[in-house]
Amino acid sequence: MVLEVTERSVDSVDRIIAEVRRLAALGFRVALDDVGAGNAGLEMLRVLDVDYVKIDRSVVQAAPSDRKALAVLEAIVAFAAGVEATVIAEGIEDAAQLAFVRDLPAAPGAPALVHGAQGWLIGRPGPLPARAGAAAVPS
Repeated sequence: MVLEVTERSVDSVDRIIAEVRRLAALGFRVALDDVGAGNAGLEMLRVLDVDYVKIDRSVVQAAPSDRKALAVLEAIVAFAAGVEATVIAEGIEDAAQLAFVRDLPAAPGAPALVHGAQGWLIGRPGPLPARAGAAAVPS
């Protein structure tokens, strides 16, 4: 089970950190969502052991044409590599965006820096499938 924590949370960062640590001790894996979208992400990355770093769609979508956004993306990826976290790029809406994150870094033969992608190109949200013997979830 993966606990997804957003850096955009309105709750106290100290309280979130304490709860995430408690749940991680119970066996939950931790994903930090929307990294790059706000101010709390760096603090949470620094003090929490995270399994997944999900780069905010605003950073991913701006990076191909904005050198500052690219620098932010590269910094997040470098940090995640340093702590051996899986990196997921959010907001992938077309093949060009997918190719961009797939090709980081541009060096042939280098290991992938972005391990997964999330967005409408990959799949659109939909209702949960019904379990065998259970009532269908209304859409």
